[in-house]
Amino acid sequence: LSFYLSKNNRSYLFLFISSLVVLLYTASRSSFFAYIVATVAFLLFIRKYLFLAFVIILTVGLMFTTGEITKRFLKTFQVRRILIDEKTGAVYIGQKITTKELPAGSFYLKLKDQSGSDNLDKFRYQVVDEKSRAATLSGEISLSEKEKYSATLSANLKPVNTLVSDISFATRLQVEWPRAINAFKKNIFLGSGPSSITEATDGDYFRWLGEFGLFGTVSFLVILLFLLKTIYFKIRKLDVKKKIIGLGFIFAFIALFINASYIDAFEASKVAYTFWLISGLYMGYFTLSSSRTK
Repeated sequence: LSFYLSKNNRSYLFLFISSLVVLLYTASRSSFFAYIVATVAFLLFIRKYLFLAFVIILTVGLMFTTGEITKRFLKTFQVRRILIDEKTGAVYIGQKITTKELPAGSFYLKLKDQSGSDNLDKFRYQVVDEKSRAATLSGEISLSEKEKYSATLSANLKPVNTLVSDISFATRLQVEWPRAINAFKKNIFLGSGPSSITEATDGDYFRWLGEFGLFGTVSFLVILLFLLKTIYFKIRKLDVKKKIIGLGFIFAFIALFINASYIDAFEASKVAYTFWLISGLYMGYFTLSSSRTK
């Protein structure tokens, strides 16, 4: 986008639109949110208000055309009436599991309004039947105890109106982020070591703290901020067209920071190779350009 605004070449605009379409079809909420924040901030900063209006209209239009990202946002939090086992705290959510949609997770917030005529009797029967059958097959209970077990389980299941998150957010909140925090607590200064918190943490800041502690996290952030600061001060001496390209990199950098809060961005090899290669090119280009202006 910055190259189009700097060089006024329509091929860059076509590339921007194509990239936006690909982004929307990935249905990545964190990447889309990062794109919105960084793009709007960038265009406001360089005072391209009319072009900002065009980008917003284009983005909204493509959102409703593809539909994928819209569905994903709507599924992030849902008001559901679910069954909760009052004895064990187990959560049961009636839903059809498909490959096209993320199912609801077990993380929920209980709503104040608990009115509702649906006691989920059909779903309750299904849950009780499946649990009783599994307990019988595993030898946990005998056939003679099955009826009593089913009655007790059915009595413990209480229908509750809740706000539930999808499984993606629930997994982060209930498993991955707490695991990283526990690793951080073991060694606050140095962390538990590289790649010690399984393959995915889905949140760079939690991963850094868990694996590298405060020392590693601060050290890496200093490197990134030094890179950002250096490019920012280099482009201040350049002409408007080159400055726009530099600002485009800076705001893209900010988008990556936002993305890193929800996914492992800097650890992914595809992102890492591309990021450091482009960063090196920008650093070298603006260093040479600023030295020529002296």
